[in-house]
Amino acid sequence: MIPLATLLPILRRIWSYALAVALALGLWHYRGEWQAEKAGRASDKALYTTAQQVADAEWSAKLAKAKADYDAKAAQGDKDHEQLSRDYAALAADYKQRMRIQAPKGYAGHVQAIADSHGASVPQAAPAAPLVAITDADIDACTAAVAYGDAAHAWALSLDGVR
Repeated sequence: MIPLATLLPILRRIWSYALAVALALGLWHYRGEWQAEKAGRASDKALYTTAQQVADAEWSAKLAKAKADYDAKAAQGDKDHEQLSRDYAALAADYKQRMRIQAPKGYAGHVQAIADSHGASVPQAAPAAPLVAITDADIDACTAAVAYGDAAHAWALSLDGVR
C-alpha cells in the first residue's frame, strides 16, 4: 500500500485532470440517455398528434351526424307544424260555421223597427248560457298559436334522443 504522504502531492497535481476526465465520461455516458429521452419525446409527440387527429375526425363525424339528426327533426317539426296548422284551420272554419249567429226569418224588420223607435230591444227570455262573441280574426290567431305551440312541444319532445 502506498503511504498517504506520497499520494497527496500527486493528487494535488492531477485532481483537476481527473475531475475533467470523470465529467467527460459522465457526459459521454448520459449523452446516450439524452438521445433516448429526445427520441422518446418525439415519439410521444407523434402519438399525441395522431391521437388528436383521430379524436378530431371522430368528433367531426359525431358533430355532422348530430347536425343531420337535428336538421331532420327540425324539418319534421316544420312539416308537423304545417299539417297541424291546416288541421286546426279546418277545425276553426267548422267551428266558425257552426257558431255563426243566424238571424231568424223576418228579423230584419224587427231590427228596423227598433232603429226607428230609438228604443232598446230587450229579449223576452234570457239565453240559457251566457253568449260570448269572438271575431274570426281572434279565432284564426288562437288557432295559429295553438298549432305552433303543439308543434313546438312535439318537436321539443323529439329532441330527447339528439345529443
